[in-house]
Parts: sequence; C-alpha cells; structure tokens
Amino acid sequence: MRNNSLLDDCIKYFKNNNGFYRIFYTIKLKWQKYGKISGNIKIDNPTEDEKNAISGFMGKNFFDEGIKFSIKDFEKALLETKYREIALIDIIEGYFSVKLITNKEIKLLEVEKKKNFFYDIINSLKSIFSEKVISVKWIEDVMNFKKFGYNIIISEYEKSPLDIKKVVLNVCYAAEYLMINKGIRLAVLSANITLNPHYFDRKNTAGKLLIHILNYINNMESQSAEEILALYYMSGIIPDDISSFTVLYGISLYNKYGLHNAYEYFICLNESYAVTLSNLNNIVAADCKRKIVFIFENQMVFSHICNEFKDNFVSLICTSGQMKTASLILIDMLCKSNCILYYSGDIDPDGILIADKILLRHPDKIKIWRMTKEDYLLSLSEKDVSDRDIKKLDNIQSELFFEVLTALKVTKKAAYQELLIEYMINDIKSILKI
Repeated sequence: MRNNSLLDDCIKYFKNNNGFYRIFYTIKLKWQKYGKISGNIKIDNPTEDEKNAISGFMGKNFFDEGIKFSIKDFEKALLETKYREIALIDIIEGYFSVKLITNKEIKLLEVEKKKNFFYDIINSLKSIFSEKVISVKWIEDVMNFKKFGYNIIISEYEKSPLDIKKVVLNVCYAAEYLMINKGIRLAVLSANITLNPHYFDRKNTAGKLLIHILNYINNMESQSAEEILALYYMSGIIPDDISSFTVLYGISLYNKYGLHNAYEYFICLNESYAVTLSNLNNIVAADCKRKIVFIFENQMVFSHICNEFKDNFVSLICTSGQMKTASLILIDMLCKSNCILYYSGDIDPDGILIADKILLRHPDKIKIWRMTKEDYLLSLSEKDVSDRDIKKLDNIQSELFFEVLTALKVTKKAAYQELLIEYMINDIKSILKI
C-alpha cells in the first residue's frame, strides 16, 4: 500500500527546490509521449539551481558537463533516500497534481468526446423528429465520414461545444422546416427558427452549415455564389438577388394568374428583356410559340440574331458567359413546357464545360449546336489556351465533345461564336423553316 504521508513529504521536498521543475517536466513529457519513464534526460542551458539540485540528489558533479543522466540512474538515487518506496510516476503525478495519461490516450479520449458530442445532437433530433429525418442522416454521415461540414463544426467545437451544438441543431431544424415548407425567404427562415433574421447569412457559421446540409440533401457541391443561389432555389428558399439574371427574346412568362403582360409587351415590340432571379420568384412557367429556343453564351451574337429575326417569332436566350441560376431556371421551365433548346457557346474549355453541364441537365430536350470539331476549325482564333485550362476538360462527361476536345488539346487555341454567326442564321432559318 502506498504511504500517502511519505508521498506528500517527498513531493514537498522536490517542490521546495526550484531546480527540479524542468527535470520533472521533461520526465512528464516522456511519459505522455511513450507511456513509460525510461531513457535519458537532458537539460539544455541548465541554471545553477538545476545543477545544484541534481548534483546533490544523485551525488554526481553536473557542473562541468551539464545535465544529462539516465532515468534508471535517477531511480537508483531515489532508492538511496527515505523515499525508496515511492514510484517515480507517483512523484511526477503528485508534483504536477495531474493523473498522467499518454498523448495517445488523450487523443482517444478526445475522439470519444467528439463522438459523444455528435451522438448527443442525434439523440436531441430523434427526440423531436424521428430516426428517419434527413438531418439525423446528415449528422451521422458528418461524424462517420468527416465531411459535409465536419471541419466547420469541429473548429467551432474547439471553442465552445455548447455553442456549436446549438448552431447545428438550428441548422437541422431549418433543413427539416424546408422539407415541408417551400417558398420562404432566407431572412424569414432565420427569424422563424432563431428570431434573428441574419442568423443564416452566408458569412455566419450557421449559414455555412446550412449550405452544407442543403448540398448533402441535394447531392450537390455548391461553392460559388451563383451555385449557392441555385441551391437555395432548389431547396425552397427564395433568393433576394438581382445579380443573377438572364436575357430573353420572344419567350412568354407566366405567373399564377396567367400570362405576364409586362414581358409580353416586350415581345410585341420585338425587344429583348432581362429577367432577374428576384423576378423569377413569381414566375411559374415559360413557353414560346414555335417550341424551339436558341441559347447563346455571347451577348453580341445574341443581339445580332435578335435584329436578324425581328417579326419571325424566334425565341432566344443569352446567358452572358457562365450559366447563372436565372438562366438555369428558365431553361428548366422551357424544358418542362416541352420546348427543344439549341445551345451554342464559345469553343474553349469554359464554353465546353458550360455546354456539357447544360446537356446533362436535360439530355432529352437540349441539343448542342455549332460546337463540333468542324465548327471549332471554322471559328479558330489566335487566343492561346493554357495547360491549366486544358486540364479542366478532364471533367467533361459527354462523349459528344470527344472530337472537338481532341482538336482543342492539339491546337491549344480558343474558338469564338462571332465567327459562326452566318452559319447560325442559316441554321435557324432551316430549323424554323423561315
């Protein structure tokens, strides 16, 4: 049985001599790292107090060579004192008033604490909803796969487990709310869940985690501002945004009351018109007379075609480069109305990526137009394409682009729509039988 009185006296003895602190601290680190006390102890730049302390205790002169000794020799010296019954590990624990555990054990305990943190959230959700709700599945996968917002949660967990638990629960409540309530603005959702209309703003932790759970639910990886707007829209959140827009010509829009007369007036005047994402909040359908729509990436080409086909009931969309959420929503509406869409863009890595993305969205309704190898050679420019941009082409999924991709990788030059305008005009006349 350990003599506690003797141990207390031993600890007091060593604590009264400041020269032992760094020696014992180094022994403590060894235990935490290796799970045992063995090997050698070396003290760099020892003080006079440290030299005096260890020299007196071990009966050896450390003044000339500095402090370096084996723990085995230290324990032998301890056996020559009245503290011979006390284990060195007990002295270290008493000296620092801690229960020594290894770094490995500390990590295992921390892993267990984090698991319990997630299980606590899961149990809280199950007590309110059920085991089958999507938020429970999200938390389980966050914990098991360390993805889907895990790094954000753990980063905040290190600061305050209680605070991040509350945030995660609120995010889960919001996701479950959106499963049955559609058409709500982000600020209203925030206020309904937390009484704070800015709680789920994108810059906040809650806003970032909301995006993660919505990506998880929709099997998406939205990162850019435009992609996040699309994610909100798909999830039933009404985005208040006018930066996302598309330009239309000859396309009728419908709200819940029927034909939208404001946009119809543009059609009567043979003018194009811009439609923002905010405008689309009240639009339920889109259609056109010929059931055929031509989509252009390039604004100048779009404007030229508009002027060419005035009074011919031609329907056009201009996406202005990267496909914005507003354009995608209009495309979805037109496809739902059984329109056939012809898409044409610049023949460079970004242009082909956009075309590939839109083709995969509605492969039965969308036709890629004027983006073949022959079109590429007809519209070739002197603009170089970097190897970095060429690498983007590895993400193309449709086999339709195989030949043009091969040609682009060889020439490493971009091709542009402007050089194909006359061909496009002839195509439109042929397709529409004008």
